[in-house]
Amino acid sequence: MTTKETLTKAPERRVKRNPLGRKNVLTVIGQDNDYHYRVVNDVGDRINEFLDAGWLIETSENIRIGDSRIEQSSKLGTVRRVSVGGGSYGIVMKIRKDWKAEDDADKEAYVKKTEAAMRPDSDGGYGKVEVTRK
Repeated sequence: MTTKETLTKAPERRVKRNPLGRKNVLTVIGQDNDYHYRVVNDVGDRINEFLDAGWLIETSENIRIGDSRIEQSSKLGTVRRVSVGGGSYGIVMKIRKDWKAEDDADKEAYVKKTEAAMRPDSDGGYGKVEVTRK
C-alpha cells in the first residue's frame, strides 16, 4: 500500500463520532407507552415538587438516556441519573399520560385566560390588540 492510500483509507474499526451540534442529549430510550418521561434537574426542591405533582422516579434497568451519554449515565441505587452540564445532574422521571394530559389542559386554560385579558372588551377598549398562535 502506498503512502497516499494509507492517508485516504478510513480505519476499519473507527469509533462512532457524535458531532457537537447534533447530539441526542436527553432523549429517554426504552419508555413505557403508558407514561410521559422527562429528565428533571436535581437542584433545590425540584425533584420533590415533581413527586408531589404525581411524577415517579424511573428505576427500570431498560431505560437509556441520549446517545453518547449512555455510558456516562449512572445509577444511584436504582435511580437513573445523567449529567446535564454545569456540574448538575438530572433524574429520569415519569408520569401517567392521562395525568400529564390533565396538567397540560390546565396550563392551556391559564394561557387562554391570560390571552383573553389582552383582548379589548365588548365596549371597544383602547386600541386594537391581536393575539395569534402558531
